[in-house]
Amino acid sequence: MGKSGGRKRKGGANQNQVSGSNNPIPNANGGVNLDTSILPKRAHELKEEGNRRFQAKDYVGALEQYDNALKVTAQTHPDRAVFHSNRAACLMQMKPINYETVISECSMALQVEPKFVRALLRRAKAFEAIGKYEMTMLDVQALLAADPNHGDALVIGRRLRQL
Repeated sequence: MGKSGGRKRKGGANQNQVSGSNNPIPNANGGVNLDTSILPKRAHELKEEGNRRFQAKDYVGALEQYDNALKVTAQTHPDRAVFHSNRAACLMQMKPINYETVISECSMALQVEPKFVRALLRRAKAFEAIGKYEMTMLDVQALLAADPNHGDALVIGRRLRQL
């Protein structure tokens, strides 16, 4: 057995790995591992499409796009907070408003990003709408801790003090 006349292949012994590629790589159990850089890009595209639909007042379509973005985003990725908060914004526009679902979406956003202002504000508005004023004030206080001059939080706080 003599020397091989060809050049050495790049990548060493394991030719199944494709480093830095966006190609799916089959794994041992028949599934496909996607390069992790693909998913955040796809989630961003889905979010942008959701934003376009929201602007066009297609709240059901926007909700679906944000849901799809969540499906391709890791559980601990900070973008999940935006997607859940955007879902809450859609739900606030759909009649009749399901405030409990809005609160749930905002709470999921806040699990990922505890001081996310838009989620705090949307949840405060939903709590106020269903008469949970103590919970509303907790969110208002969190908003004002982050931004003492937050206009919406100041308005809600004044309104609740008059009750």
